[in-house]
Amino acid sequence: MIEKAWTAIKDWFCGTKVGAAKDCLLKLYSAESTDAEKLSAFRELKNLAAEPYQKHFVERQEPSHLSIWLFIGPDAAIIQHDLVLDDPKQA
Repeated sequence: MIEKAWTAIKDWFCGTKVGAAKDCLLKLYSAESTDAEKLSAFRELKNLAAEPYQKHFVERQEPSHLSIWLFIGPDAAIIQHDLVLDDPKQA
């Protein structure tokens, strides 16, 4: 799954940022990452992406959680997580 996701987005990052971007993607897919770590990795991945692609990263605050999505096309998300954060300041 992660290789398919990486193949879909790898061109969004300039050469010097590719390693860091792949590390962020690994954290997003890891079952061992906490919700706070996933949010941090998601935001870092967005910041590493070239400006035209940053619109594909979406966050939405819900009453009980924060939802994050990474879209590769209209209605085609490769990442979707509902995060519950211990500290509301993390959102």
